[in-house]
Amino acid sequence: MQVQDVKRLIERALGRIRLPFRGVITHINNAPDVQLVQLKGMAAGDDLQDNELFQQFGFSSNPPSGTLGVILPIGGKTSQGVIIATENGELRFKPLKPGEAVVFNAFGDHVLMRENRVTEIVCDTLLVKATTKVRFETPAVENTGTHHSDGDVGSGGSITATHDVADQGGTKTMAEMRQVHDDHDHQEHDGGTTSKPNQLT
Repeated sequence: MQVQDVKRLIERALGRIRLPFRGVITHINNAPDVQLVQLKGMAAGDDLQDNELFQQFGFSSNPPSGTLGVILPIGGKTSQGVIIATENGELRFKPLKPGEAVVFNAFGDHVLMRENRVTEIVCDTLLVKATTKVRFETPAVENTGTHHSDGDVGSGGSITATHDVADQGGTKTMAEMRQVHDDHDHQEHDGGTTSKPNQLT
């Protein structure tokens, strides 16, 4: 056998090995333990069925149709390919500064870790489920809207309000009750009127 014959055999064998390629995701079956993906190859136009989507442990997403994927054919066989990376330019969060990171979805929600050590969470409703408690180890907690609690509210320190405080049974706020107390008097049994209280609140 001549050298050229050997080269042709090697080239023919290598030609049967499918190299990694890109494809467009058309459908994902999210029910199995490993997501199964249908996609169309961008170069050869292959219609691939039930290729596995591999993602990093601790993170899982369901990429929408139209997302690009990099397919790695195991053993060089297209039918045994796995998707090792995905990207969607239309939905990708941008721009990011060098060093920043974000977790986002297709609906505009995101958790953005900024360069100035500010972490920004954007969503419609943030639901935290903790079976024991939620603890904030920070010198201050602020919110710009109404705070509501269905349970008791306790404090290990002072409570200060810049606006009125009222309870469920009273018709007046604490400030209004203080004004009434400091300005009130009594009608005596002999017809006289008492002075205002000596101790004002």
